[in-house]
This record gives sequence, structure tokens and C-alpha cells, in this order.
Amino acid sequence: MLGKAMTVKWKLPTSYVTNTINLSGTLKNAGCTMAKSFATSTRLTATATSGKITVPKDIVAPGDVNELDLNLTIRGVNGETGRLLYVWGSC
Repeated sequence: MLGKAMTVKWKLPTSYVTNTINLSGTLKNAGCTMAKSFATSTRLTATATSGKITVPKDIVAPGDVNELDLNLTIRGVNGETGRLLYVWGSC
């Protein structure tokens, strides 16, 4: 998974109209501190149902990667916010 591009898919909320969608992630080192953050290379449209994100292959901080987090945030036109956090590994 490290150093590879992933396509992430989701469904849009049905209870509100979306305004912005952000897909990002973090890698955490053996000390369970954030070692590197990353995001999609292109801006996602408000109607997107998938996005491609590339996970860095290494981290600047010393130690092995213990955890990979993917964060999806969908914001609505009236301030609604939906968030999904998907975690591989554990800290």
C-alpha cells in the first residue's frame, strides 16, 4: 500500500447537497505521532463519488509506519459536515 495510488469510492449524502469534498491521509510512525500527511493531487468536485490518492512510500520521521489513516470529509451548502476515518494498523 505504501508508495501506491489508491482509488477510494464513496456515496454522496442523500440528506443534504454537497459543497466540498476532501480526501487526505496521514502516516504515523512507531511513536504514533503524525509522520507525514498527504492529499489528493487534484481538487475533487462537489459531486465526486471517487478520488485517487497516492500514499507516500516513506516517512521523514524515524521508525516504521505503524498506522495509515484515510480521511474523507463532505461538507454541505448549509454547513453540514460528514466525516469518515478509515484506519489501517494501530497506534
